[in-house]
Amino acid sequence: YLEKAKSYGDILIVGVDSDARVKKRKGPTRPIVPEHERVLILSHVRHADVITLKGVEDESNHLIKLVQPDTLVVSESTKHGEDEVDEKAQYCGEIVVLEPQAETSTSAKVRLIQIAKDAK
Repeated sequence: YLEKAKSYGDILIVGVDSDARVKKRKGPTRPIVPEHERVLILSHVRHADVITLKGVEDESNHLIKLVQPDTLVVSESTKHGEDEVDEKAQYCGEIVVLEPQAETSTSAKVRLIQIAKDAK
């Protein structure tokens, strides 16, 4: 996914939701993987040039407004409604939507664990 995203520009900036931001969006038992580990993992990926945390207090388009990229790459699984896409489009040249980055996600794994627990 990141390799494909990088192919759309010279510099790939990756925004990582802070623990507080994930907790606000997904609930008190999240995140499963803490922000420092998510950032560390991304720091070992050669395609990511800049990695930054997106705080809970940051408005949703803060990083996009700040950077104003020529190309904004979003995942099909995280793209938002048409209104939000239009808002993002004000601050970048184009928006590219890529297929989801993986077949599994932390959320999917949590659901499987819960199903297994409930089956007992």
